Order: sequence, then structure tokens, then C-alpha cells
Amino acid sequence: MFEKDANKTTKDKKRQNFRLVAEKYTLSDDNNLHLKVLNKDNKIDLYKVPYKYEKISLFIKFHDNNNHISYKRLLKEIKEVKYNWKTLQNDSLNYIKECPACIL
Repeated sequence: MFEKDANKTTKDKKRQNFRLVAEKYTLSDDNNLHLKVLNKDNKIDLYKVPYKYEKISLFIKFHDNNNHISYKRLLKEIKEVKYNWKTLQNDSLNYIKECPACIL
């Protein structure tokens, strides 16, 4: 009986965690996923969560085609055009580390 209760508690915790994560996102009318971020004015800004191919396009546009800007500036530029995703910082850093022009 204790195992049943423990499994139920684990499932309840997973559901609760899923709901907490899901509350951070919204789906737009055109079926794009957006991350909700509270700004300094306590208002919600929506940032588009890009598809994988869009991420590469953003890196090319803001890093490769922009004099191979720094990591911090790349993050700023991407966020200014209202894109954001969970692994943005890590993806940006890895993209710059693997950039052939920046390695030299």
C-alpha cells in the first residue's frame, strides 16, 4: 500500500512540475511557441521559441554576418528581436566556440 501512495505522490509531483513549466509558455494564433518573461515593469514580454533551423539562421544573421560579434552581444541581439529559448546561452557559446573564423 505504501508503494502505491509513493507512486501516486511521484506522479502528482511530475504533473505539478509539468504545469509549472507549461505556465511559462503560450501558443500564438499562428501556432508558434512563445516564452513568457516578466520584464522590469512587471509586464509579460513574449519571446518566440525558434525551431532548430531558425536558431542556425539567427546565429548566422547576428554572429557571422555581423563581424563575428561576442557572446554577450549575440545574446543581446537575439533577445532584442524577441527570440529566446531554454538553451540559448549554451547554444550561443557553442556556436561561437565552433565558428571557424573565431577560432583563428
